Amino acid sequence: MRRGNCVLSVDVANDDEAKRAEDIIEQHDPIDIDERSAQWRESGRQGSQSDSQSMGGQTNGEEIIPIVEEELQVGKRETQRSGGRVRSHNYEKPVEANVNLREQHTTVSSRAVNRSAIEAEQAYGEVDMEYRDTAEEAVVAKEARVVEEVVVGKKSSDRDETIKDSVRRTEVEVEKDGKRMASGDKRKTG
Repeated sequence: MRRGNCVLSVDVANDDEAKRAEDIIEQHDPIDIDERSAQWRESGRQGSQSDSQSMGGQTNGEEIIPIVEEELQVGKRETQRSGGRVRSHNYEKPVEANVNLREQHTTVSSRAVNRSAIEAEQAYGEVDMEYRDTAEEAVVAKEARVVEEVVVGKKSSDRDETIKDSVRRTEVEVEKDGKRMASGDKRKTG
C-alpha cells in the first residue's frame, strides 16, 4: 500500500459468488501479495525506516504527521443519453387501372340468295374450314421502385464545462511560546 497499490477483500455468501469474484478480479491483472513479498525478500528488500515514518507514527522519539493533499483529476466518458429506432415495413394497398381489351368472335350464318352459280361454285366439293376466336387479356407486371428515402445521420457538437469541486489538504498548526505557525511556514520551530 505504501507503494501506491491497494488491498481488496471480498466477502461472499457461497462458492459460486467466490468464483465469480475471482474471475472479475483476474480480468484486471491483480498482484498476488504472497508472490510480491517473496520477490522483495529475494531481492533483499526490507521494510525501511522511511516506510514506517511515511505512514505516521513515532520513530526515534520523533512524532511524524503526514501532510496529505488531494488533487482534482477531471476526465470524460461517453454516456448514452437518448435514442430511437427506425423500422421499415411493407404493407399492401389495393390499386386499380383500366385497360381496353378487344375480343374477336367468328360468326357463322346463312342467307338466302338467288343467282346463277359460277364455275368455281359448281365443283360441288367439300369444304373444311377452321376458325379461331381471339381475345385480349390483361397482363400484369410489378416493378419495385424507390420513391423516397429516410436518412438517419448523426451530428456532433462540443461544449466546454467547468468542473467545480473541493479538495482536501492537511493543515497543521504549531504553537510555540504563544506564536502560531502553519505547516506551510518555512520558519523552524526550534
